[in-house]
Amino acid sequence: MLQEAAAATAKRKLELAERLKQTVLPLYLQDEKARPWPFASCVLGKVEGRFYAFTAGHVLEKVVAPLTLWAPALNGKLELLPCSTGFVKRNKNPVRDLDIGLIPLHASSLGPFAGYTFLEKTEIDDAENATYAFLRNFYMVMGYPCSARQSKVNYPALKLNPQSFQLHTNPPYKDLYEQEKFDKARHILVDFDRDDIRINRKRVDPPRLQGVSGGGIFCVSHETYQGPLIAIATDHRIEARVVAGTRIRYFIEEARRVNRTASAEIFE
Repeated sequence: MLQEAAAATAKRKLELAERLKQTVLPLYLQDEKARPWPFASCVLGKVEGRFYAFTAGHVLEKVVAPLTLWAPALNGKLELLPCSTGFVKRNKNPVRDLDIGLIPLHASSLGPFAGYTFLEKTEIDDAENATYAFLRNFYMVMGYPCSARQSKVNYPALKLNPQSFQLHTNPPYKDLYEQEKFDKARHILVDFDRDDIRINRKRVDPPRLQGVSGGGIFCVSHETYQGPLIAIATDHRIEARVVAGTRIRYFIEEARRVNRTASAEIFE
């Protein structure tokens, strides 16, 4: 019975990961030979009817304007992300740094990305109603490590099959917000001890999390294996054994500001 229960849980986790692959994507830049290389992750969503990719602010700070980003289409082929600009919100005070990156997408040229799932209001916890409760739900972090082992590109065809990183976890065993200089109202910390990762009760070495920045943190029900996006991953504190994220509420607030103040051309 225990084996059957474990197999059923593993199946549900796999189904959850496959579903979220329709929403959480890897991002690529081009090298000096015009070859795409993986460097970050993003989460697709809609805010007031407009299409966005959410990522970490420090991710977009590495991109030289005009914004030229690649991502895999549903058929696995790398395509240019339909965007022309991005918005970054940072704060020099590390405790208050929101690390927000917003990429408005052109609705008229979504093309190969139109088939992906853009999270709607009911799937985004901007009201912060989702709360952790032991045995009732868990946290899931999903993104794409940028190591060559995790993401190999067939350059002539620009085809790839990136391997996502999925972490099913809980809050850290003790409150580390003050120690790690994070504002609890703005951020969320989840446990990640890379020396104690097990699959089928066997210890495994997880990939380095470089590239997972910009991925999603979800609060998932043990009963339904459904749950909203609650934060965007921004940092990995190895010694503290935690992954940090900026609460999604602040992304939505900033997106609404962009909707009101930016030129409509960046959305059309």
